[in-house]
Amino acid sequence: ISGCIVTFRSRHTYARNGTSTELDYIYISCEYESAVVASAIWLNSITTSDHEGAPVTVLQCQCGAGIARALHDVTPIKVVNTRQKTKAVIAEFTCYTVQLLVRGSITLLDDIDVDTSSQSQILQWLEDVIANMYSCLHNSAKQLWGESNQSQHLARAVCIKRSNRCSAQSRQLKTLIKLLDVT
Repeated sequence: ISGCIVTFRSRHTYARNGTSTELDYIYISCEYESAVVASAIWLNSITTSDHEGAPVTVLQCQCGAGIARALHDVTPIKVVNTRQKTKAVIAEFTCYTVQLLVRGSITLLDDIDVDTSSQSQILQWLEDVIANMYSCLHNSAKQLWGESNQSQHLARAVCIKRSNRCSAQSRQLKTLIKLLDVT
């Protein structure tokens, strides 16, 4: 490859969300060398970021081009966290979901006729069905186990850390007051 200043083969295997990923090659073009250096891109952050199923990464930093901090046109899917659930709890969840389906509290989408539908209609139906399935599972879990809000968990964790730090500082201050014999 002409104009390459850095090209190396280094296998980095890591797992994210249960998906093992390998990043084999990283190329940095000399055309973008100053932009890469100026933006302080660490190769470690490249190899550990999301490159799901991409064995080759090419760094191209356009002059003046902004790097998106968030994905656009992506609808997040609310998930049901089942990592720490036992088989009995999952069985209860399954029975509860079936009861909700029977009562009509949650509904699945109707099938479409594949023979008379176009390819784009089938793809749109598949996307809608998957989104509906996730929504049904999330609503069932929410009704059975209660709402699980990640931002509330994070806020609670920050509050706990702050209160622990304040408690530790308070204990340290009491110790200093005793040492200095201040009343």
